[in-house]
Amino acid sequence: MQSITGTFQGGEIVPDGPVDWPDGTKVEIKFSAKSQKIGIDESEWRDDP
Repeated sequence: MQSITGTFQGGEIVPDGPVDWPDGTKVEIKFSAKSQKIGIDESEWRDDP
């Protein structure tokens, strides 16, 4: 069986590409926390006048 990647959207896991698995195929899902920084944190704030 092949490994694939996907995205969690609207309460479902959506594969990044097509799969040809039959209905009822059991899968194992592992969470992959990819760092996605948005904005800056307080340590990066400017403090000049």
